Amino acid sequence: MTDKEKILQYLEYKGINLNKFSISTGLSPRFFSSGKSLSVENLRIIANVYSDLSIEWVVLDKGKMLKNVAPEIEVLHEPKVKYQSTNEIVLELVKQNGDLREEIGRLKNDVKILCKNS
Repeated sequence: MTDKEKILQYLEYKGINLNKFSISTGLSPRFFSSGKSLSVENLRIIANVYSDLSIEWVVLDKGKMLKNVAPEIEVLHEPKVKYQSTNEIVLELVKQNGDLREEIGRLKNDVKILCKNS
């Protein structure tokens, strides 16, 4: 299987059509029909956009198609109570996300005010 065929296999697995691939990477839809292998630059672009794709699998045919990408979750504030389940952690993170969005909104307003006053 060629490098490009592997990328196509990945896209099919992820349910990503060629149009979405082209838009997200900036590579032409004709990318797959031109040339036999990927350039290093195109591989970098694809790897940056699709970070769960194993480049080692694409290039060297080693390992699995997908990297073991586990998001690093850091609870920003020490919890007062130990969590009993993943759902409780998710709920805490959702709450923290809302708090952070509110803070970002306040900071954006502050910046607008500062820009008008300068």
